[in-house]
Amino acid sequence: GRAEQLRLLFAVCDVKYTDTRYKLDDWKTLKSNTPFGKLPVLEHNGKKYGETIALIVYLAKTLGRWPKKAEDEAVALMVICATEDLRNDLINATHDKSKQSKDKLFAHLQEKLPYFEHLLTDHGFFTESCLTAADVCLYDFLDQIVTLDYEAEGYIVRYSEISKWRERITELPNVARYLKERK
Repeated sequence: GRAEQLRLLFAVCDVKYTDTRYKLDDWKTLKSNTPFGKLPVLEHNGKKYGETIALIVYLAKTLGRWPKKAEDEAVALMVICATEDLRNDLINATHDKSKQSKDKLFAHLQEKLPYFEHLLTDHGFFTESCLTAADVCLYDFLDQIVTLDYEAEGYIVRYSEISKWRERITELPNVARYLKERK
């Protein structure tokens, strides 16, 4: 789900956290106590924060995985927002299950992958010289889409730099450990 990118960011930074997951029956009673009545929620220093993009930016800034230069921040936000568009297509295709929704998702994926590939820097990430929240968001999305639909891999491998980037992130020791142990 949407919290997976937060878990990945914690893993990248080797930060321990409490991962609370709710059953549907429990969620119905807890919903009114969450920001905007949605998950995920991050509780930190006695405050509850919501909205996935806000959480990823907050965590990235707190954990040192947010760009320091305004230009790099713009690139990170472009990647995160474009990924969120794709994630919404994925959610629609998953719930709708129609060929039309799936075709729309893959059309958008084909449209955006060249842009993502173009944005990769000589350092192998989207900004600066290290992995940031932008990398985590797109990595998580591609991981989810491949897990849900094996056809997706065929679209992704057409972009060699994106494929190398995914492999590089998968092989990071903290990420590899997390992926091996995740629930």
